[in-house]
Amino acid sequence: MRIARVIVDLSLDRSFDYRVPEHLEAAVRAGTRVTVPFGHTVKSGCVLAVDDRNAPPGMLLKEIAGLCANSTQIPPKLLELGRWIADYYCCTQEQAIRALLPGAVRRAKKHVRLQKLYSAATELCDEFIRIHADDKRAARRIAVLQCLLNNPDSSLEQLAAESDATPAVVQALCKAGLIQVSGRLETEVELRRKARETKVAPDAPREPTAEQKAALEGIFDLLDHPGRAPHVGVLFGVTGSGKTEVYLQAIAHALEQG
Repeated sequence: MRIARVIVDLSLDRSFDYRVPEHLEAAVRAGTRVTVPFGHTVKSGCVLAVDDRNAPPGMLLKEIAGLCANSTQIPPKLLELGRWIADYYCCTQEQAIRALLPGAVRRAKKHVRLQKLYSAATELCDEFIRIHADDKRAARRIAVLQCLLNNPDSSLEQLAAESDATPAVVQALCKAGLIQVSGRLETEVELRRKARETKVAPDAPREPTAEQKAALEGIFDLLDHPGRAPHVGVLFGVTGSGKTEVYLQAIAHALEQG
């Protein structure tokens, strides 16, 4: 008999045994998100392990009801990370694993968020760009229009990334009739697919400031001597002080150390 050890999304901090039905034996393994009968309801949960053994004498195990709608499979490395998070931060393993899942998976919906796509009125845009080409105040609006002329059906996020546009700029262009909502909406699934296809240009580490260098030296010292106490550091800095660069260079050092 194949028996799965499942944690249910209820923050109970314990697992429950369920029998794996024959038609799901090939699909259910450690990390699979499943639905299981729990009391008088059906709950979602995550399989921690699957093995061949018999149920305890006198105990009739319930069967796994099915796979979660989005067929989520949590990789073994993330399961291991979830166990570590639960132990280190004194939370339940259900909470830790839930925090590792993307929002769309946590909500168990494939189509969660719809995002407007914008397109440009070509002739009007060309005329606007020609008239205001030397107007510095119109530079951001022109950047948005050029972006849409080159890439019709762009989302607000794409416009912000490529032309530094704000929602106010896009709204003003809509009111002026230069751009409009194309009538098509993108689902979160489509957005994630586009994100996977996006090519990110490689970047080089910045030269750290004196404060960043001091912080990095302290972090490197912790990483290079893992057995020495204290082994936890707190990075303090106001918004815009350059903490992200410290994170990135600390991650690079950790990767170099294996």
